[in-house]
Amino acid sequence: MSESNLKREIHYFLLHEYEKEETYLREMHRNGWKLKSLTIPCFYTFEKCEPEDVVYRLDFKQVNNVAEEQEYLQLYRDYGWEYFQKMNDYLYFRKKASEDNNLEIFSDNESRVEMVERIMKKRVFPITLLLLVSTLMMLSCISHYDMWHETAFIVFFVIWLVFLIWDVYAVVKSAVGLNRLKEKYGSAERK
Repeated sequence: MSESNLKREIHYFLLHEYEKEETYLREMHRNGWKLKSLTIPCFYTFEKCEPEDVVYRLDFKQVNNVAEEQEYLQLYRDYGWEYFQKMNDYLYFRKKASEDNNLEIFSDNESRVEMVERIMKKRVFPITLLLLVSTLMMLSCISHYDMWHETAFIVFFVIWLVFLIWDVYAVVKSAVGLNRLKEKYGSAERK
């Protein structure tokens, strides 16, 4: 395939923005750009195609073994979903919108709530713990050593601080967003 038939884009979606990512991928396909590959953390490669309405859906699931994964993927194939790729425990599925009226991979809002809880358990909590440990380590270094006169330490500290601020922002925003999704799906289930 020639390079003119490929398009690369960079988009970063936080943990709770998987619905935005689904919409983004659908719009790209409607505009004649089919997702070809996805690379961590935010690199999308599209290939030129006929514009059509293709729905993309993401599920967050850790599969323990090959047999379980094959059974899980077969369930989606049985409902007409094409498995595309797994990236960071998100599984990407797509289906032509014209194939049927069932364009959701979840049968109910309880399943959506369970997915949000998996994301929080497997991503938000470990990242928060890592941030806490790295902060404690940096504070220990600062309090025990007089390294402020060393340029390398100052550069390292500034880089660490920038990453810390970004990570704290991303974790807090994702946690709040995931809680909102959980409440939205949970309240819809109770109606």
